[in-house]
Amino acid sequence: MNKLVRYNDTYWSLVSLSDECFKKGRRYQKKFLSYSEEEKERISLSRSKSNIKELCLCNNFEYFITLTVSSKFDYYNRFDLENCLDNVKKLMKAYKRKTKDFKFLYIIEQHKNKAYHFHGMVKGIDPNDIYQNKEGFYSSHFFDKLGRNSFDKIKDYNACCSYITKYITKQCCRTDNNQIYFCSRGLKRADEELMIDTDLKSIFDNCFESQYCQKKDFDISKLSEKQKMKLKDYFDLNDNILQNDNNYVTNWLKLFTNFDNKYKIKIH
Repeated sequence: MNKLVRYNDTYWSLVSLSDECFKKGRRYQKKFLSYSEEEKERISLSRSKSNIKELCLCNNFEYFITLTVSSKFDYYNRFDLENCLDNVKKLMKAYKRKTKDFKFLYIIEQHKNKAYHFHGMVKGIDPNDIYQNKEGFYSSHFFDKLGRNSFDKIKDYNACCSYITKYITKQCCRTDNNQIYFCSRGLKRADEELMIDTDLKSIFDNCFESQYCQKKDFDISKLSEKQKMKLKDYFDLNDNILQNDNNYVTNWLKLFTNFDNKYKIKIH
């Protein structure tokens, strides 16, 4: 079974799934329970990475942020994860009350000195709240209450979304209930649909392969001429079927690969 996933205007994924991935119920659960702890850990981390990347790609965040809990205040303990998390969560909720459009996603990292800090992405920050600090970086007056903070305007959006997942490793920080990342409610998810034809797989080389699936992430704005030509052939061959089936996601891809330039779509 094949599916095409659209994260945002330019970033997509093509996935070819084995039939086993569609199995549900006790039989599938029993098989998962029979895996070794190492394999369960690998699957869990893989899912977390996919979820984080999807949420980042789909929500048009504005800034990449780094938050470090201050050691100047007695009520902060930057070496205690629960204390740090509790204060970061309170700060995020407070800013949400201040600015309704505020959205966030962040993960935990531990310094070599065992202190905790946080990396993530945000949008909906009040421009009047951002200033340039003494070191030449952008900071937030509101987030100064927590400690040192930096807000970097995202330039290469897709690359930034991929970068943030590098922190998700076997050694990554997590809470007692195994939570790795934290995010706003109601964030957008990817659009996806089942493919009508397997030929689209042949357009992309070097797919990621596992026991259960083949996967290829791609940026439309960076397709090679050869890939564009293959896509054009695909749409020429399947155009009638696509129109009849009203495949929303596939037709979005067609807009970006239209060689007649009938559509003028701004790539963000």
